[in-house]
Amino acid sequence: IDDKFMTDLAKTIKPGTAALCVLIRSMTEDRVVEELRQFGGELIKTNLSHDNETKLREALATAQQHVAS
Repeated sequence: IDDKFMTDLAKTIKPGTAALCVLIRSMTEDRVVEELRQFGGELIKTNLSHDNETKLREALATAQQHVAS
């Protein structure tokens, strides 16, 4: 997820709302979209390279460690 994506996403989130980011390694796209659609909102998809997925997982693990301490 690059800086432009994050900046564009931040512009779409209104006060009092939230964004949900889901990391899925393997999926049947139409089934996942169908399940998420029940919650409303806008679905934005992006594909990550293996390197970027690793970076995202590391960032999430670091964030989780900070929350736990």
